[in-house]
Amino acid sequence: MVINTVLSVMAYQYPVEKLSVYLSDDGGSELTFYALLEASRFSKAWLPFCKKFKVEPRSPSAYFEETLILIDGRDEKSLDDEEFALPTLVYMAREKRPSHHHNFKAGAMNSLMGLKYGSPVEDVITGLSIQCRGWKSIYFNASRIGFLGVAPVTLAQTLIKSIWFMPFAYVIAATKLYSLSESLWAGYTLKGWWNEQRMWLFKRLASYPFAVVDTFLKLLGINKSAFIVTAKVADKEVSKRYEQEMMEFGAHSLMFTILATIAMLNVICLMSGVKRMVWEGEFGSQDSLLVQLVVCGTVLINIPIYEAMFLTQW
Repeated sequence: MVINTVLSVMAYQYPVEKLSVYLSDDGGSELTFYALLEASRFSKAWLPFCKKFKVEPRSPSAYFEETLILIDGRDEKSLDDEEFALPTLVYMAREKRPSHHHNFKAGAMNSLMGLKYGSPVEDVITGLSIQCRGWKSIYFNASRIGFLGVAPVTLAQTLIKSIWFMPFAYVIAATKLYSLSESLWAGYTLKGWWNEQRMWLFKRLASYPFAVVDTFLKLLGINKSAFIVTAKVADKEVSKRYEQEMMEFGAHSLMFTILATIAMLNVICLMSGVKRMVWEGEFGSQDSLLVQLVVCGTVLINIPIYEAMFLTQW
């Protein structure tokens, strides 16, 4: 990547006598050095090729779609294949070892460019040196992005953005929409379908745990399954409530105790979160309150249980 960038800079449309490319190698790698040496030979053919055919961009990796190691040679009078002068390219091996005087070598090399070393504020000294050479500084104040987050802000980011929630949203929407359309096609109403979804949740919380325990006891031979006959007679009031699609908890069962306990726990947590956010001023708890509302769904799912516990009179 470094060598490819070097050759791209050497291919600038700029007078070669005014263009010098310096490559500073802090590690003093022999591989980098010989890569530059080999690339210098390639540059004699690559640079005139770019000028003749107006290659853009002038990056070998972008043109050939593969990584090429490119660099200038050590001959100051080196020419390309068409006998034109090449830009100057200097390789500086700044290997930092006790046996190498890297400070002296770096100072001697960087005196060509004006970089200063050996001071904790070397950037300030370097800037002052460059100013003394006649260069002028400008203050660059880029516009700050108004919003930062995980959402894409440009079209390019949108095209490569991975929308991770789409598969989950598709599965949930497809399941619920199929169930809703099936219920409406069978003659049920929207409220009846919603009560059916509630009953599935209630059964998972109440009847399924008892069924699992009873199955294990039966497999271990501790208990046997029994069938209890319940009353099947329905009066006019029960039929009326059924036609109005009202959920009714008529029989006494331990399963309703579990539902009532979980529903009350949800209400207590909800009221506690609202109290902390409004009265105590802990607005940082809004995130946890939002999770509570999304996960539990207390306002919509548990309304029949609250009506049966506090409003219904028998």
